[in-house]
Amino acid sequence: MLFGDIMKKHLIAIDLDGTLLNSKSLISAKTNSFLRKLQQEGHKIVIATGRPYRGSLGFYQELDLNTPLIVDNGASIFQENDSSFQPYLKRIDNSVLVEIFNYAKSNINTAFYSVLNELYAYQIQRRLDFYFHLNEQTKIIETPFLHHLPEAPLVMLAIKRPFDEHFEDYIATNFQTEISLRCWGKDKNNGVYELIPSGVSKGKAILKIAEHYNIALEEIISFGDGANDVELLSMSGHGVLMANGSDELKAVSDAITEYSNDEDGVIRYLETYFKNK
Repeated sequence: MLFGDIMKKHLIAIDLDGTLLNSKSLISAKTNSFLRKLQQEGHKIVIATGRPYRGSLGFYQELDLNTPLIVDNGASIFQENDSSFQPYLKRIDNSVLVEIFNYAKSNINTAFYSVLNELYAYQIQRRLDFYFHLNEQTKIIETPFLHHLPEAPLVMLAIKRPFDEHFEDYIATNFQTEISLRCWGKDKNNGVYELIPSGVSKGKAILKIAEHYNIALEEIISFGDGANDVELLSMSGHGVLMANGSDELKAVSDAITEYSNDEDGVIRYLETYFKNK
């Protein structure tokens, strides 16, 4: 036994990029081995990422997980290896997305979203390939956003400046109950935004899974590093910010790892955490 029979079983939610994955987008052998041992002890390991399904499944399989898989920043929870869990799929109403697209069209530098292994992109920019998470089977559809397309769980847009401020006001005024808007940063040319269904977050997704496994809030440990992890850390019993993470998350974190994602920060934190239990 790794931690003994009396150890309470935890739900451990882990972001991918900047958290579980190192700067080469890999899971170290040490991390893989330790997480497998935790799972063998009965702890529930859950990936919670902003990546689409196709960009996450390989890591899920690499760790041999048996839990639901949270992707699209909580807009999608796939069942995977737990047939008793009901999948959760929240989507942006197509009429809403088309209306937003038509309003901003002349000021969009690029926009894209994923549905399973299809990428729908407007004015695709191949320098952003890393964010597309393509594989050999991915079908790329270059298109304006139209009514007949599949509904999107999450949309990324690069909006020309200074139109970005008008775009923010437009979303807040017209779609407050349908859309959540997250700004990922701005430079002199663009504001980069994420559109996601209102009320969706990694935090709410992990609470659904905790309820399914009957795991108490205080037994939920979460790890994250970026703006899309705010709710995950704040809504968990013990939210942990990566040493390489954003300072803006310090206010919602219960702890900060001593080591970064390139130093096996997640498992080194967990080793100490469980030893002190």
